[in-house]
Amino acid sequence: MSRLDDTARFAAEDDGAIVAAALVCPYCLSGPAQALVTEDRAGGGSAICACASCRIQWSIALDSGQVTRLFLNPPPGLWILHHAALQEETSGWQRPDRHRSDA
Repeated sequence: MSRLDDTARFAAEDDGAIVAAALVCPYCLSGPAQALVTEDRAGGGSAICACASCRIQWSIALDSGQVTRLFLNPPPGLWILHHAALQEETSGWQRPDRHRSDA
């Protein structure tokens, strides 16, 4: 298991402003531009956030309610990418000008 930098401090039912404040960059206090969220089998998950202002990344632990909240109702301006979706998008990728031969 990788080391996490922090724990998210918001409840699933919190207002969007509180959720956004819980995800700010720990260095420059800007909101993250994107977050790569991974769910784990225990029901929680983690997010790797990236700051557009100072260009650093940090990771946070999430409980199952927080993971659900980020997917269903993310803070405005935050781009959320689900780690499983990323794997699906890249695993079957082929260049458009090449065709698979079934021969």
